[in-house]
Amino acid sequence: MSRPERINGLTVESRLLSNLEAVILNQPIKDLTGESIAADKLYAQAGVVISGLRLVDFYSVRGTCVDERLRGRLLNGQDTGPRPAVPGGPDIWGLALAELIGLPLAASTGQERLAIVSHSLKAANIKSGGHLKCAANDGLLVWMAYIRDNPDQVKAFARSQLDQKYDEGMADTVVDQAANLLAGTVYKGWSEKILGEVLAAEAGEAIEQLADGVEHQAQTIFRIKVPNLAADVSWIYRHSIIGPGSYIMNDPYSSLIENVLTSGPDAVRLTALARHAREIALGAVAMVVPNKLLYQGDIVQIGHALQNDTDTLR
Repeated sequence: MSRPERINGLTVESRLLSNLEAVILNQPIKDLTGESIAADKLYAQAGVVISGLRLVDFYSVRGTCVDERLRGRLLNGQDTGPRPAVPGGPDIWGLALAELIGLPLAASTGQERLAIVSHSLKAANIKSGGHLKCAANDGLLVWMAYIRDNPDQVKAFARSQLDQKYDEGMADTVVDQAANLLAGTVYKGWSEKILGEVLAAEAGEAIEQLADGVEHQAQTIFRIKVPNLAADVSWIYRHSIIGPGSYIMNDPYSSLIENVLTSGPDAVRLTALARHAREIALGAVAMVVPNKLLYQGDIVQIGHALQNDTDTLR
């Protein structure tokens, strides 16, 4: 193995991690408990997450889901490692976003549509991935229904994330697309096993297994805003201050997936629409997972924190 590149005695990874900071919202994005977590504990958990980030090439490693639970091995029995994360993994997330922006997928079943999206991502060198017992995958129609049935709530979440870039008309389009998906029969019989069927022989190295007996207990979701950083989910799980574990969302990785879906003459509009779809979908996923309390933190480069931090803990 080659030695990592060093700058002034520090590896590139160490240098990058030392220039990260967390921005944490002062209100949970989900609260079914009426409880709160002290700011010092939230920032201590952010420190654990930052320490658990690893420098990777998003085009060289496979993706996974944002799930906070301890990982076991891959389906083929080999060890897994840090992977960039989006809900359900890149294939499922790409499929969901494609549907939410109204991308025409010329197929009559969910499995065929997933195959189209997976092929498009693979052509752009975005490698397939996911894990077993995935609520975001198996529950795809559940959180699509949440979008349809709770438009004000998911749009409010998108507005809080997008700020001045939020557009009510685009948000309404995303909600309408979720309703259209559910009104049809394309996804009748959907289950998480379809991802493995689409990936076929590739599934062994693409799909992770969870450790035995782990449950959803995280109380935080951290959105990594810096490219080419992926979480060692198991390390974070084992060292958590609160949780255990944290959901991890890699926004730059989501952008790569969205870029594949939004190319063409209508790219500008579709790109903006996909950003709304990202936030609305993430807001819905957060609400349907069984965790009862979730705070959100953003991991950013120092000096690149939100301009308006009135809604953050400092």
